[in-house]
Amino acid sequence: MLVSLKNLLSEAERGNYAVIAPDFPTLEVADALLRCAEQHNAPLALSFSPSLKPYAGVTDFAHFIRMVREMAVQANIPVALHLDHAYRMEDIEEAIRLGFTSVMMDASTEPWEVNVERTRQVVELAHPLGISVEAELGHVASSGRYLTADSQQGWLTDPQEAAEFVQRTGIDALAVAIGTVHGLYAGEPNLDFERLKNIRERVSVPLVLHGSSGTGEQKLRRCVEMGIRKINVYSDLMKAIIQSARGLLADSEADPLDFIKEQRNAVNRVLSEYLAVSGSMGKAHLSQISIKNRVRALFSQGYTCAEAVYLAFAEREGFYSDAAMKFQSLLGGGICNQGGMCGALFGGLAVIAARQSSVQGADRISRSQANSTGTKLIDAFNRRHSSVYCIDLTGTNFQDAEQVKRFVENKVVEKACLPALMSVTDWLLEMRA
Repeated sequence: MLVSLKNLLSEAERGNYAVIAPDFPTLEVADALLRCAEQHNAPLALSFSPSLKPYAGVTDFAHFIRMVREMAVQANIPVALHLDHAYRMEDIEEAIRLGFTSVMMDASTEPWEVNVERTRQVVELAHPLGISVEAELGHVASSGRYLTADSQQGWLTDPQEAAEFVQRTGIDALAVAIGTVHGLYAGEPNLDFERLKNIRERVSVPLVLHGSSGTGEQKLRRCVEMGIRKINVYSDLMKAIIQSARGLLADSEADPLDFIKEQRNAVNRVLSEYLAVSGSMGKAHLSQISIKNRVRALFSQGYTCAEAVYLAFAEREGFYSDAAMKFQSLLGGGICNQGGMCGALFGGLAVIAARQSSVQGADRISRSQANSTGTKLIDAFNRRHSSVYCIDLTGTNFQDAEQVKRFVENKVVEKACLPALMSVTDWLLEMRA
């Protein structure tokens, strides 16, 4: 189930745990991460950094992300698709076009005002689209650039500045520098827990810890107890994958397919450890939501009737595709807006097509069955609501501004749209049973 980062971290705040945010360089790693999180019923912030593009192993980056996104939608846990450490606005804009549900603008090495301005611009772009924004204040350096308490002071997050930064930018999550590093430590990690405590007291949004690899279980658990709500991990994953490969290379009898198996085992082992430390195992509450409530939630988030019905069933039954969602947006929403067929009904027909129809030219039986089932849905809807047309159900011509105003004032959504959504949902659930 694809959700926003804000949604994930709000749940984490209520449950006093952290969401793990692993970066994935390839499809195989992304799938292994999702399967592991599903196994432990844990939410996940599946992350991709623009710096990983050259290593993704694909020539069509958009297609690569669409495949990962569809995997996330069909997962039976809540998943945010997060753009990690983006420095350029072009990368942010691309991620939004491709369907990421959250983005990170990292201008932490820039002067204060530049960081504020760039981050605020991303918030203004992303928030109207329901996309969450993370930013960093202070700077989490790489591979042991600072290790001693004295040498790292200039890089660490100032608590008072953090409060002002959040207020001025409107971000949904703040990555803080408290002594961790990206990459592998060159010495003993020195985390400033007093600084974290002061930041937590002043900042109203969830806090993020970058550079967790090598920090150690005890320190990470204390970070979660003190308010960290998202933990990024990459280096420990890559280290485990490399070590698993080295073991096979030493075996002259190893099957090449064993590399894939061992890579998945390595990912599973490392992520399981982080999920346990974070306290997020068994916390995928959103996956337990009923389809009816999911339809309501999607509709309240701004999805059209057609999109809400299709997406809720597609998530649960595994037939989601971006192309089909766009079709719902264009035709389902458009026809409904023109007063034609009810969008909820259009979405229901799309679910039937996904369940029963076929793209095989010779499989006429499946297509005939889908047509017959679709007719039954239309007939049942017509009997219950006396019409299948949006203009009749709502009494509104959506091309007329005055009628739209009355539609809102008279709360026609509750009187007409939601009942239509629920009747289609009920029929589809009964059909499946």
